[in-house]
Amino acid sequence: MPDYTVNLHKQFNFPLDILRNYIYERTGIKFRGFKKITDGIECEVYNIGRYIVKIRRKGEVPFDCIKWAVDKCKLHGIKVPDIVYCGRISDTAADFDIIIEETVQGSPAAPELYEQAGAELRKIHNIKVGGFWKMYEPGKFCIDINDGKIDVSDDYNNSLRGVIKYFRDENIYGRAEINYIERLLCEYLSLKISPVLCHGDYHPRHILGGKRLNGIIDWGDFQGGSGYVDLVNFQMYSNSNSNTNSNSDTGHFGRFLKGYGEIDEKEFLLNKVHTILWEIIKNGDESEIKIKKAYERELLNAIKPNN
Repeated sequence: MPDYTVNLHKQFNFPLDILRNYIYERTGIKFRGFKKITDGIECEVYNIGRYIVKIRRKGEVPFDCIKWAVDKCKLHGIKVPDIVYCGRISDTAADFDIIIEETVQGSPAAPELYEQAGAELRKIHNIKVGGFWKMYEPGKFCIDINDGKIDVSDDYNNSLRGVIKYFRDENIYGRAEINYIERLLCEYLSLKISPVLCHGDYHPRHILGGKRLNGIIDWGDFQGGSGYVDLVNFQMYSNSNSNTNSNSDTGHFGRFLKGYGEIDEKEFLLNKVHTILWEIIKNGDESEIKIKKAYERELLNAIKPNN
């Protein structure tokens, strides 16, 4: 992690006496000590025994929106932590979001839990929502749907096409591969997608359990969109942590799909190309060059058998 980021993290320490009194006054929860799990540019996270406390400083999705998503999941029988309080807290200088949720026991999901993780994700994707991308007010997404079509701005299209130009200028792939990627991107932009609830960061560190899956945590990147976004993210994680071929139906991702169920391979490929292109746009900083190169390799793996 760059020194600048480390120093930013060290700046944020919410006054613990204020936090302790606030929690007791509003919830009646008594606790002996704090264990700080993460310092945060976006969130500070504390373990106070049976509960996790998060203070939001900068993250995109407000905590009341996260509560909206978690409540939706609970209505559909999805294993998510109970939220016992959601509100605002002040350190005398500024106001911040605060959320208190029950601790989910267990370790990050091992491959033995992948089938259960797939089945749980399918239940999440059965929840239809009324818009695309992130939510900034409970129930209202950033980009609304219009007759089942995605409202994609010219700037957004141009950004993705700028990545294609980058591939050409840097001779990352051959001409045939570049042309194929651009064609797949155009096909993706023409898809008619009915948005569903997406976790947005679905990978084993956010799927906790032991012999059984106990809960899905960290909903700070949830969004409305194609459920294939979650599938792509999980596949990229499982491929990077195994020796299986990226496009094999066997191995860890195969276990996951067994639980999730049937998918449309072409639509999955279109979403994969789009998702990776978007990640390459986000990871354009020189300090993240390794991440960018990893996504470039993954993109080539995705299109090789189909080109």
